[in-house]
Amino acid sequence: MRVVLFTEWFLPIRGGVSSHVEGLSKELERRGHDVTIFTKKVRRVKRKDERISKGIRVVRINPALPFNFPLMPPARDEIERFLEGESFDIAHSHHAFTAMPLVGLSLANQIGIPSVVTNHSIPGGWYEMSSVWPSASSLLQPIRYYLSLADEVIAVSHAAADFISLFVDYSPIKVIPNAIDTSKFKPDPRKDSDGKRILFVSRLVQRKGPDVLLRAFRTVLKSEPDAKLTFVGSGYMRNDLEISAYDFMIEKNVEFLGDVSSEELPSIYANADIFVLPSLYAESFGIVLLEAMSSGLPVISSETGGVPEVVDDGIEGILVKPGNETELAHAMLRLLQNGDQRVRMGANARKKAVGKFDWKIVGGMIEETYESLLR
Repeated sequence: MRVVLFTEWFLPIRGGVSSHVEGLSKELERRGHDVTIFTKKVRRVKRKDERISKGIRVVRINPALPFNFPLMPPARDEIERFLEGESFDIAHSHHAFTAMPLVGLSLANQIGIPSVVTNHSIPGGWYEMSSVWPSASSLLQPIRYYLSLADEVIAVSHAAADFISLFVDYSPIKVIPNAIDTSKFKPDPRKDSDGKRILFVSRLVQRKGPDVLLRAFRTVLKSEPDAKLTFVGSGYMRNDLEISAYDFMIEKNVEFLGDVSSEELPSIYANADIFVLPSLYAESFGIVLLEAMSSGLPVISSETGGVPEVVDDGIEGILVKPGNETELAHAMLRLLQNGDQRVRMGANARKKAVGKFDWKIVGGMIEETYESLLR
C-alpha cells in the first residue's frame, strides 16, 4: 500500500504524537508499504523533504499565511498538488483537533482516498466536566464536519475513545494502543545498580507534575538519602525546578539532562531503577510509560486518563492519586526499599510491553484496518 500520514507534529518536535507517527511509519515500511508523512514546516528544518529511513518521505508544508502561529492551518493548495501528483491508497490523520490532520481528511475525501483518523488526546478537566462536553462538542461544528469525513476512527485508549465519540457518529470506535520498539527499549542485564535511581521523562510543564515529584522526592530523601532523581525533558518549569532543588537543599541528588537524542534515551531508561510519571490530568496514554516498561522498569504513575489501561496497579507498578505528594512519596519508598517487588514489577512490565504493545503487534492491527477499507 501507499500510505500518507498527516500530523501536526513530527521530528525534530518530540512528543507522543510525533513518536507514534515515527514508529508507525517505520513499522509500515518494515511490512513493505510506502509511506509519506505530511507535517508543518518548522524553523529548525530548512528542507521541504527529509528522508528519515528508506521508503519514508517527509513533506513539510508552509502555513496558509506567513505567520508563525502554532495553530495556523497549512497551505491547502500545496498539499493538494502533492496528493494529485501521486496515487495513495490510504490517508491516516493523527490527532483529531489540529489543522494539518483535519485538512488531510478533507483532501482525502475530495480526491477519493479512504481515510482514517486516530485520536491521541483527552482535554484537561475531561472527567470533572464530562457533563458539559456533550453540549460543548455540538457547538464545534467545523471539527465535527471534518471528522465525519473519516472512514474509520481509532483512539489510543478507551479514555480517548470516550472523548472522540462526542464528535462522531461511528460506533464502536476502534481502540488501538500506542506502541514501542521493544528491541530498542530493553533492559540492560549488565546494569550495575544500587536500586536507588528514579527517572522522569516528559515535558517540564505543569500538567506532567514534575514539581509534585520534586516535593515528594524531598520526603523520600529523609528515609533514603542516597536516592537519585533524573529529569529528562525541557519546558518552562525547568528553571523553577532547579531553584526549588537548591531551596530544598537536595540539588546533589537531582539532575536535569534537558532534551536528549533518541539514540541516548534507551540507555538512560536501561540504567534507571524506577520510572515516575505524576501527570495531573489529560494523560490519554503516555508513550513514556511504554518506553519505561519495555526497558524493564516498574512504573509509578497517576491514575488519570488512559494510564490504568497501560499499567495494572500492583502488577507492573503503582498508581497514585494525581497531585498527591504523600502517596507518591510512599510509592517511591515502597519500591526503593523492596528490591524483590521492584524487580518483579519490572519483569512484569517488560513482559507486558513485549506481549501487548510492541510495534509488530500494534502495526498489524493498523495494517488490518487499512486493508479492511480497501476490500
